[in-house]
Amino acid sequence: MRINDLALSRQRNAEHFQYQTEFKTQVENSTALALGIESQYNNYLPKYNEESEALVYVSKSSHTDLLFIADNYRDSIFRGLCDTVKAACYHFIPAKAEAAKKLMIIFDTYGNISVEAYDEETAKLTSLVNDLLVNHSSEINLLGVTEWVDELKASNIRFEDIKSNRYSEESAKTILRMKQVRKETDQMYQDMINRINAQILLNGETNYKDFVIALNQRIENAKNVMVKRKGKNGEKEGGTEETI
Repeated sequence: MRINDLALSRQRNAEHFQYQTEFKTQVENSTALALGIESQYNNYLPKYNEESEALVYVSKSSHTDLLFIADNYRDSIFRGLCDTVKAACYHFIPAKAEAAKKLMIIFDTYGNISVEAYDEETAKLTSLVNDLLVNHSSEINLLGVTEWVDELKASNIRFEDIKSNRYSEESAKTILRMKQVRKETDQMYQDMINRINAQILLNGETNYKDFVIALNQRIENAKNVMVKRKGKNGEKEGGTEETI
């Protein structure tokens, strides 16, 4: 009898942490002392906690979602402003039509900013807004689109604030990058598995039987998850370890 192998590096982050949690629970049920891994387990626990924290960080899609939403919003304001000015080119008041045509030259020069990469779009929107407010204030006032321009400026600033905040969080969390944490956790896990397997050879399986049977079932469950995912996603052979 022995504890079966598990390709930990092929697990997704959530799968990996789930399995480590199940392993931790199983050890607690049998006790690390009885399994002869008390010292190793005590060293493992801080790494397990670091992985938990790292997973929360990696899974913080809320910030990414906020960034996505903020980008979509500024895109909609940009397009709305463009469409409003474009429609005004056909205004029945000649002065407003002329003002709109002047502004369209500016918009045509900048092009479709909304399809640019984040940083490029931020820079171009900043330049566009400044151009409109400084050099074409009379036109935007005449057309009554000052609120559009002000909102475009505000939405661009909000986007950059969210993006900067996310990056500062990333810098603060560098030490908890999931890839590194997983490697350390895996090494400690494997050391405990090797030690238990060795003790089974030396002392017999009696004191370890229940633990090994239960853990091997969890290992099979983890393998089945990976097999199903591979079949569903058509993953190629090799590592599927997630990193930040």
